[in-house]
Amino acid sequence: MLKLKRETDLGLVLLEELTDLAPGKYLSLQPWANKRHLPYRFLSKVAGNLKRSGLVVAKEGKDGGYRLAKNPAKIKLGQAIKALEGSLALTRCHAGAKCSCRQFCQHRSLMGRLGQTLENELDKVSLQTLYAGD
Repeated sequence: MLKLKRETDLGLVLLEELTDLAPGKYLSLQPWANKRHLPYRFLSKVAGNLKRSGLVVAKEGKDGGYRLAKNPAKIKLGQAIKALEGSLALTRCHAGAKCSCRQFCQHRSLMGRLGQTLENELDKVSLQTLYAGD
């Protein structure tokens, strides 16, 4: 089964919340995590990864927290998933790992095309479009 890491799933939940914030406002992570019954320490790690990727910014202090680094229409779902998940390659060889099966593998080409199609489709969807129906 292909599936996203828990970090990615929670990161997308956080990005959804940040998409709904009023411009200039920040989300205080601990009260939000408590309200949603989500693990604060794990969310802090996720938020840190999103910050390092440049998708969110953080502000310390009384009115601090996290917000999107740019308009949600300019952030693509593919960017967010890659920031949290890493490579979207479907097989190890497409992720750059050495593969002893490379010379005789019959599914390598198909997996490469599927992975590229997945990336292309994810890059067509902005956070604004994804979360507009909420």
